[in-house]
Amino acid sequence: TEKPEVVFGFIDIWSYWINTFGIDGLRIDTFRHVDEAFWKKVVPAVQQSAKDAGKKSFPIFGEIYDSSPQNLSTYMTSGQTPSVLDFAFNEQLTRFIANFGMADRLSQLFNADDLYTTSTTSAYGLATFLGNHDMGRIGQFISDSNSDDAEAAARAGLANTLLFTLRGAPIVYYGDEKGMTGAGGD
Repeated sequence: TEKPEVVFGFIDIWSYWINTFGIDGLRIDTFRHVDEAFWKKVVPAVQQSAKDAGKKSFPIFGEIYDSSPQNLSTYMTSGQTPSVLDFAFNEQLTRFIANFGMADRLSQLFNADDLYTTSTTSAYGLATFLGNHDMGRIGQFISDSNSDDAEAAARAGLANTLLFTLRGAPIVYYGDEKGMTGAGGD
């Protein structure tokens, strides 16, 4: 990723997708495993390409599998990416919903929101989620808590309500909206 050919190759590929297929944003997997300088060149260039294509908004978020706001925030505040998948939110909301407790941990999570604040970023731009292909579904975690069907449905409804009403940009893993459970690692 230090080679200019790689940097410009990624910019060209993603710009091609924007201009040819009209993609509306990017989720970048395994973000932390790529050199910081690479992202500081590629992300602004891709954002400019999206802007040049007439897109007023083009969300980009990196996947950094870490539940510490102190760690996650550094990727945004250092200028590598405008947003990250909010694994801290996922962990604390899952604990709260599955166990109907630990509200103090939710308050600690939200009290750390200032860590994400710069002139162009904030916790309101985080990509929030309840489940994904790596960890499984919120329904699985609720089911593992030995809830009966009616209680599990109520907890799933509460989880989705919180996902859509708390800060951040909600991402729904297919099936979570219907209470699917799965076995994890889909």
